[in-house]
Amino acid sequence: VVVCPTVREDSGLALSSRNVLLSAHEKTRAERIYPALLAARDAWSSGERDPGKLSAIMIECLNHDGLVVEYAEIRDPDRWTPEPPVIPLARAQALIAVRIGAVRLIDNLRLDQ
Repeated sequence: VVVCPTVREDSGLALSSRNVLLSAHEKTRAERIYPALLAARDAWSSGERDPGKLSAIMIECLNHDGLVVEYAEIRDPDRWTPEPPVIPLARAQALIAVRIGAVRLIDNLRLDQ
């Protein structure tokens, strides 16, 4: 895996070939993804380390009409596991997948950097 920065539109939406499949209204909804990641990062910066609480913060930001959340999860980037961690983390990667209409969008953000 080669880790590199995510290239984003001015709105924060991650650049993706799938973005062209979104209507203007759907694209506006998709622009809620990045603020959800930033909300988790802000909570992390304020000292929150509970993966469940960080996930809940993202879900709350994404829980709007037209967004179907497949996942909004936190994982230890040095130890990927299928199930969410149950202990406070020293490192964290926020991961989101949503469906908007027929389009599936994914995004992620390292919280501890």
